[in-house]
Formats: sequence, C-alpha cells, structure tokens
Amino acid sequence: EFKEYMHISLKQYITNKKIEIASTMIVRTNLTLQEISDTLNFCTVSSLISAFKRAYGTTPAKYRKQNNANINLDSYIEWGEKVEVK
Repeated sequence: EFKEYMHISLKQYITNKKIEIASTMIVRTNLTLQEISDTLNFCTVSSLISAFKRAYGTTPAKYRKQNNANINLDSYIEWGEKVEVK
C-alpha cells in the first residue's frame, strides 16, 4: 500500500528522510559523521556516506565545507545589500 501511494518503498522513504536530516545536521552542527550516523541509526558511517553520495552527488565532508562557506558569507551580508559575485 505504501509503495502504491508514495511510489517508493518504505525503506527508501525512510532512508531519504534520514539523509535529509543528515544534510541539516552536517551543515548546522559540529557533530562528527560517526555521531550523525549513530543518531540516525545507520549501520556504519560508510552506509551514511554512500547513501549521502547517492542522494547529493558529493561526500558529506565536501557538502559541509561548501555549505558552511555559504553560511559564513551570508552572515556578512546585510539585508538589501547588493553583492557582486565574481
């Protein structure tokens, strides 16, 4: 029934949600991948990394680095200020 309604298996739906939560944790916390993996009940860190790469096309470490750079830049931009990106 679930698959007919959602068009994916329950297992894949849960994995997708866990990866979505992991992406937020990666960017907004300083937790290690081991801590994130444990919190979200992945069997291993490797399982988290593999699922993350399939979903986002990059590793969690690169994702954290890219998105933390964006957050740091955003904190310096005031509302309404125009920023030229080269």
